[in-house]
Amino acid sequence: MDKELLHVQIISALKSRYDIAYSAAKQAYETATHEENVAENKYDTLGLEASYLAEGQARRMAEAENALKTFERLKPKNFGEDDAIQFGTLIGLRELGTGRDEAASEVFLSPVAGG
Repeated sequence: MDKELLHVQIISALKSRYDIAYSAAKQAYETATHEENVAENKYDTLGLEASYLAEGQARRMAEAENALKTFERLKPKNFGEDDAIQFGTLIGLRELGTGRDEAASEVFLSPVAGG
């Protein structure tokens, strides 16, 4: 697997995640501050609920932005079989006892945006 290409693809996915989070945060903020959501009495909680949603979306956006910036700074490195595993390592996992040399799966080790 091409580690550089994988790095570019992950950055692209993180940018998309950030864009979605930004859009959701902007929409939640606009809803929370819209004049129709001003409380008419003490039991009218629509505006308060909208502000909680806006706060949560803003946190989600900040987390997505942090993940993107952190991953952009992470430079893929080439490691040998005897080198210690660390962030930026593409790890090939093999099943023991199968006699096959190719990796059964590969994992890119990152400090953020797992999944």
